[in-house]
Amino acid sequence: MTNSVLDRYSSADANAVLSLADKMAKLAQNAWAGEVLRGMTCYRVGQYKEALAHLEHAETLRIQSNALLYPDQLAYTAMTLHRLNRKQEAEEALDRLRHMFPQETSHDDFQPLVLAEKIFAEKNRSLATVWDRMEQGYLDKALEFLAATRQLTPPSDSQTGAAMRSAELQLALRFAGRAQAYEQRSEYGRAIHAFESAAAPWHAGMLDQLARFQATCSQAEFRDGTQAIENATKACELSHWDNYRYIDTIAAAYAEAGHFEQAVKWQHQAVTKLPADIRPSQRADCEARLRLYQAGQSYHGQYLLAGKLIARYNFEEVEGKTVPDSSGNKIDGTFIGDAWVIDDPERGKVLELDGDGDWVDCGNDLLFGMTEEMTISSWIKGA
Repeated sequence: MTNSVLDRYSSADANAVLSLADKMAKLAQNAWAGEVLRGMTCYRVGQYKEALAHLEHAETLRIQSNALLYPDQLAYTAMTLHRLNRKQEAEEALDRLRHMFPQETSHDDFQPLVLAEKIFAEKNRSLATVWDRMEQGYLDKALEFLAATRQLTPPSDSQTGAAMRSAELQLALRFAGRAQAYEQRSEYGRAIHAFESAAAPWHAGMLDQLARFQATCSQAEFRDGTQAIENATKACELSHWDNYRYIDTIAAAYAEAGHFEQAVKWQHQAVTKLPADIRPSQRADCEARLRLYQAGQSYHGQYLLAGKLIARYNFEEVEGKTVPDSSGNKIDGTFIGDAWVIDDPERGKVLELDGDGDWVDCGNDLLFGMTEEMTISSWIKGA
């Protein structure tokens, strides 16, 4: 929001931009946020020393108020230090910023990192173009430029090496997000290309996603048990065989390859490594795959919990707007709108709905992934 407002002003009109920023800063809910805004604005008009003073003051106020550090603040701090030729401090700030983006992020959240990386890569046009293409959504082009940059970069250039690693990770995350979208739309050819592009050899999570697709895709032509085992093994090795999700994947890969003894062995391992606080539905699903492999069958995303009680809501122990699930699966519901519980002379506490935008939201738990017959039992009394 702040950037979009300031973008309407030419950076040449420094006084107008600074005046606007000062007014906006005074309206900020927190003093540290106002200082960040002033620092960002000073940077945008080329007043780097003033920008750093505001950003450093903002950091002091932020720590005092125990507030979270946001990417914008860190990105502008790194860029300002870079402009002031304080190289080591700038690189340290940029490294902190990179560590704020280890997982998939939305486009808007991604912007501070892109902005900073492009500033630091001004003298490396190929690397800057990687970020440009990634920002524009041209992931295949970004991958081409990244490969070219890697060929031109000597092993001794650790700074560019770190920058390439950051680009590679963010590119992999975006390919993975695209692959998941393709998979959900059953566009499996596009999905496998995106998963393969995402599978950085040093990133366990990306290798696991590729392996899982290769092992469990519902369409046989896209499955490859041998490749799935190879990629799943790499993911497990990178995580020191301590991640139950990755071990669950290697079990599925062995099952797809027809090695059911190995599949049962690794699925046992996955079950034993499940965290104590895991949702009952996830534990049940993991144990169901073990039974599937013991029966000599592979897992291709099919629903495995047929014939089980999924959820039961009797409305006897409502807690505020939460309706506890008494099945033991902990799929609690939430009242929406005017949904409420009343006392009925025949059935005790029951759910009352007036039909105008009210219901109980039961979420999207894994156990609700039913694709075959189901039974729903309820008692309904008309008005």
